[in-house]
Amino acid sequence: MPWYGTRNVPHRLEVASVPIRVILGEPLRHAPADPPGAVESGREVEVLLTGAESVEGLLLEEVAARAGISLEGPEGSLLVVVNGRLVPPGARGAVRVHEGDQVEVELMLAGG
Repeated sequence: MPWYGTRNVPHRLEVASVPIRVILGEPLRHAPADPPGAVESGREVEVLLTGAESVEGLLLEEVAARAGISLEGPEGSLLVVVNGRLVPPGARGAVRVHEGDQVEVELMLAGG
């Protein structure tokens, strides 16, 4: 039985994934040459997930690499926040980030 008489109706709906939003603080803001798997606009980079990544998520380090940055800074000088929660340097290798999450990376200020 045709579905309202239309042709080529997919049996499965494709649902677009919600990107991971990465916000870069100064001076991390940059203009990379279109990092693979990311869309940049100003200081925000959207990291797009595909296939199984949409379910499993990505490690925080993978998200950073796709955004064109490194989470390695001198003496832990980078402040990394995922969905409003601080991620200490020792825990960054185990944190998974999923669709719709927000990652903020800032350079910590020194001085007094």
